[in-house]
Amino acid sequence: MKRDGKKKSVLCPTTSPEYCQGRVCLLILILFFASAVSAQTSSSNYNTSSSVVSGETNLDSTNYGMGAVIESFSEALTSSSYKNFVGFFYSVTFCGDGTCNSGETCSSCVADCGCSSGYTCTSGTCVADAVAATAETGGGGGSGGMGFTDEFSVDATTFNVKIVTGDLKTREFKIKNLENKTLSVGINLEGLENLILIGDGVSFEPFEEKTISFKIVSPDDIGVYPGKIVLTSSRTKKTIFITINTQSKDTLFDLSVNVLEEAIPKNKDLRAQMTLIPVGEKGVDVSMKYLIKDFKGKVYYENSETFYVDDQMSYVENFKVNNLDFEDYVLGVEMIYAGGFATASSQFKIIEEGFLPGTKLGNKTLIIIVAGVIIILIVAITFYRRETYKKYRKILNKRGENAKTKN
Repeated sequence: MKRDGKKKSVLCPTTSPEYCQGRVCLLILILFFASAVSAQTSSSNYNTSSSVVSGETNLDSTNYGMGAVIESFSEALTSSSYKNFVGFFYSVTFCGDGTCNSGETCSSCVADCGCSSGYTCTSGTCVADAVAATAETGGGGGSGGMGFTDEFSVDATTFNVKIVTGDLKTREFKIKNLENKTLSVGINLEGLENLILIGDGVSFEPFEEKTISFKIVSPDDIGVYPGKIVLTSSRTKKTIFITINTQSKDTLFDLSVNVLEEAIPKNKDLRAQMTLIPVGEKGVDVSMKYLIKDFKGKVYYENSETFYVDDQMSYVENFKVNNLDFEDYVLGVEMIYAGGFATASSQFKIIEEGFLPGTKLGNKTLIIIVAGVIIILIVAITFYRRETYKKYRKILNKRGENAKTKN
């Protein structure tokens, strides 16, 4: 009896190419989706536990590398070959794609973020050659990438000030020119135009540092007053967030508010701890008003309650934030009692949940998503394989019938 010279494999118990195609595709897809999950993004707040799939050739729709290699990483993806943000259904950017992406610097990716002529890469920042060893980067936002660095730095990002009604307070911050040229920085107020006294701009000599003082005028009424000081130059913008909290001269309580998470997604509640410490007469009724405001003064949430206080107390309140945009906000508390009042506040930010820089998706959610996709693929490929096998059996049966007819 003549035997077929084709060999069968473990993956392909039949020599049918259609039948084998289903099994091979199933195996490749399972390996791909199982390895494409990034449990955590790499940032200053999270540890990285990621995996990627690479191939011998470009993995595009027309040319799949069959020699795929699965590599696992247990530390941050900071080499020049990989981007820190790797995740499921997330567009992976990489060093060499022609764009200085967030997370790439002149140190980690010279190809995309290389410094222009006259600048040297120092600690991941392009700094003028004359101050490559001493220039520093400030907080509060700014511009960078594509060979450019901030023109100035600021040593402060927020001021949360308690002030007695009718009082006047002074605060200060420092601005430093980071370049070997004269620099002008404009100063603008947003939301506190009538409560803060500050100049409208300042000029700097090369590498000069100046201290900027501003005065805070207390409002006459109880309240939490948020706003911004915005600093701008030709290519750099930085913001200093300011919140003014008023209180009466003769206060009976030391009030404080602390949000438990400074950055939260919309689908989570904002949780904040309130602490009331009596410093005078004990045993009084207090009225508490809770507010959420943006830094332009707009109110997004307001609620109040009244209770009796006779000793130090601390409690946690939950607030819905699903109606807020992805911005910075202030949670303020106004406490009124017989003969006085006090206020306090705490800043927080709404972030987008998912595979975004600085955020992470829960491991359980990732497992559910991947498992669901794999199940759908298995069902689809099984159905395709079954139909292909039926078609293949019909062809074999027909060939057998033809063979019998010839004999």
